[in-house]
Amino acid sequence: MPAYKDGSVLAFFNYGSGTCLDLTESNPKDATPVIGYHWHGGKNQQWKLVKIPYSKVTIFPVYLLVNQATGTTLDLKAGGKDNGTQIQCWTNQPDTPKNPNQLWRITTADNNSDVVAIQNIGTGTFVDLYLGGTEDKTKITGWAGNPFVEENTHQLWKIQVIS
Repeated sequence: MPAYKDGSVLAFFNYGSGTCLDLTESNPKDATPVIGYHWHGGKNQQWKLVKIPYSKVTIFPVYLLVNQATGTTLDLKAGGKDNGTQIQCWTNQPDTPKNPNQLWRITTADNNSDVVAIQNIGTGTFVDLYLGGTEDKTKITGWAGNPFVEENTHQLWKIQVIS
């Protein structure tokens, strides 16, 4: 059983580079890019899992990933299916229907693994560290693939449970 569950606050570290998912400068404005950045422990690198009821059959739960610095939600820009579509944060309206751009499935190679892939429900693309960059401010994008079969470290993330 994974160490995370609904309500957990997590940090996601790229398996290849070690950088983590970071909301640029803790900016609360809609369309603020999510980037890869070295770990500093700030709230803009912490993401709360909020489980969402989902009507389609899926073996993995569906979540919103809510940034702890801003309360904004991980979002695939305009639901773009093209490789390289920006991952950003956007305000989530709790009383409106859930936007598939903001719904994510966290998949593991096995139930005990802390290495995961984060897949968008609307497009099936994965959260990807662009070209596996190791530099701070590397873009985080949506990208097609099968990260466990292809062993694509750009799309694999190690989880650290914060709370």
